[in-house]
Formats: sequence, structure tokens, C-alpha cells
Amino acid sequence: MEQTFLPAWVWDNIIQFRRLQAKVEGRTGNVNPYDLLISYHYWKRYFQRYPDDPMGHYSSDPDYLGTVFGDSGGFSLVTLDAKIDPERLIRWQMNYCTRGVFLDIPPYRRSSHYVWSNDAIEYWKDAIDRTELNVKRAAPHYIQAKKGKNPTKFEWWGVVQGETRDQMQEWYDRMANVYPFDGPTEGWAMKPHPALDPVVCARTVRFAVDNNLPRLHFLQVNSPPNVVVILALSLLAGNIELVTYDSASVSLAAGNRHLMVGSDERGFNYKHQFTRDGNTDVVDHMWSGDCGCDACTWFQEDYPDGEFETSVLYYMMLHNFYLARNYFQNVLFEQVKADPVGMLKSALGKHYGPVMREYENPKIWTQYRPITIFEQMKKQR
Repeated sequence: MEQTFLPAWVWDNIIQFRRLQAKVEGRTGNVNPYDLLISYHYWKRYFQRYPDDPMGHYSSDPDYLGTVFGDSGGFSLVTLDAKIDPERLIRWQMNYCTRGVFLDIPPYRRSSHYVWSNDAIEYWKDAIDRTELNVKRAAPHYIQAKKGKNPTKFEWWGVVQGETRDQMQEWYDRMANVYPFDGPTEGWAMKPHPALDPVVCARTVRFAVDNNLPRLHFLQVNSPPNVVVILALSLLAGNIELVTYDSASVSLAAGNRHLMVGSDERGFNYKHQFTRDGNTDVVDHMWSGDCGCDACTWFQEDYPDGEFETSVLYYMMLHNFYLARNYFQNVLFEQVKADPVGMLKSALGKHYGPVMREYENPKIWTQYRPITIFEQMKKQR
């Protein structure tokens, strides 16, 4: 099984990222592929402000950037009242991305509260009906692009929403009936609700296993315990070929002046670096040279006298990205492969039992939403 962590970037960050890349290319002549997730909603906002900027030129070249996952920006529909056309979206994805998902309408209220209750059935029906229509509008563009002498290399993926198994099954059946997303490089993106709950992550993996979905992407899942859940259970299932997952948390942490200084299967360790008025107490980690990541090396070369500007945040974002990617790719995944059950026990602690019961007995909770681990903890308090 293959797995990849895709940090979520907004376009302003990608600009700085590319500039730093250009620096290292000029110094070494090397171009390293990077994997990332970008959102159409933020891309569109960026290009409305800077229509002449050539950003995105390399995005469709896998030799330059590895996997570029084009998120639909559907979450922005319910949180920011974004206006997104599914046909324009898929054309953008085929031009700038190597992989992407259709425009789904998340079944949330504007307040982002979950709506899995009897008084919200109409909201659920509206979300699933509108999403099905979006897939019907976008599918002909993709099908046509796959034909001809120069078929697109873009991989179109589906999305599964829903909190209970019945809801996930209804959503999956409706969308797969329009387009199956079962090609040799196609797959399905899963959205656990809530993504921080390991029991919900286990339920989502079991749904994918039962429906024979070999290639999966987990949206907004990057806490180490939950990554252990999706990786270990996918390995134990035996019929899953590819697992990817994304999150913007490492970039957001850097934006809030927090530098990653360590990690294990229980979580990441961050250290606050400097205040918003520019006064610094420590950028010691980036000065020390002990890290070894490119971002810290570039930082030392570009600011040898210790005087730096706000753009140092982009170095911090890259540093956090490097450490997270290295941990997920080279440490955590190897540990999970060596002992998936042992890593589940280590990462989950007392929650190991509920997670495994959910995975091994998937018919217990179907129609009605179960009480999550976090709700149980709240009741205990």
C-alpha cells in the first residue's frame, strides 16, 4: 500500500513556496517534487486580484510538483457563501492539477454544526440532490477529455459525505450511479464527521473496505493518532492500494508563529517563536542548523545577520511541512507497517477498544448517529 501526506496550501503561500524553490534550483540545479492540496475557491480569489500572475504554470507537471490535489472548495459554499460552477471547476482541475474531486455540497448548516437530526432531513436531501446535479454537469467534460489522441492525465475522484453508514451508502450510491470513479487511477475522497474522532475514522475506513474502494483520500485528517487509524486499518484490510490525507494545520500553525519541534504517534509538538510586533525571543531552532530541512538551511543563508522580515513565516511553513511530511512518510508509516496493531494501541490508548469495535462490527451503528468519543468525554466531565 502507498500513502502520501498532502499539506493544504492557499495561493499566497504557494507563491512564496515557489520563490523559495527557485532559490534552491538556482543554487543546486535540482528540482524536488512536492505534494500538496489546493482549493479552487482560493485559487479563483487569488487570480481575481492578480490576473496577470503566471502562478500555476508548473502545477500540471508531476515531475515538478508531484501530486497536486485540486479540492473543489465545496466547504466554502456553506461557510463563505462562495459561488462555484462545477463545469469551470473541472476545467481548472484538468489544467492545473494531477488529481481532484467533484464539487460536493457538504450537508452542514452555515454555522458548520452537524445536521444529522430528524429536523434536518430536508437539508440533507438538498445537499445530496445538488451534489448529484454537479456530478452530472461535470462528468461529460471529463469523459470527453479522456478520449482522443492526447487524453488528459488528470484523475477525477469522487467524494463521500455522511456521518452514519446509511448516509455514506446513500451518498456513494447516488454519485457512483452518475460516474463510478473506478478507473485504474481514480478513487474516492472520504470526509469523516468529525475528522478528529478516531472512531469515525475507523467507520469511514470500514465503509471503504466493504464497498471495495482501493484508492482513498481522507479530507482534513492529519492528527497522528487518526493517521495511525486510517493507515493501520487500511493495511489490515488488505484490499486498499493507496491512502492519502491532507490538512492545513501545519501551515496554520506557522501562520500563528508556531514552529514544529517534534512529533510522535500521539501528536505534534510546537514552540511559539516570536510575537506579532516583530520582537523575537527565539528563532533558535532555525538558526541552530540541527534540523537539516531545506527551509532552515535557506533561512540561515538568507538571513545570516539575524535580521529577518515577515516573510520568515513562509520558511516556518515549509519547515513545518518538511517535518510533518518526513514524520508521516518515513517514520510513522514504517512503524505502522511493522506493527499495525501495536501502533493502534500505542496511539489510541484507552480508545483502542471503541475504535476496533466500530471497525469489526460495522452494523452496530447504521441509521442513527452514535455518541462519539468526544461526546462521551464531555458527559463524563
